[in-house]
Amino acid sequence: MIVNFHKGGKKVTPSRFAGILVKKKGSWKWRIFDGSVPQQE
Repeated sequence: MIVNFHKGGKKVTPSRFAGILVKKKGSWKWRIFDGSVPQQE
């Protein structure tokens, strides 16, 4: 994951996610989402 700060700079953090999208009335919507950020060593 990359977070850009409005005053400049960015923070890069590893992350994992999985999701299921469904198409309703012509647009994709999140149905199920699961994510995690690995523990820092």
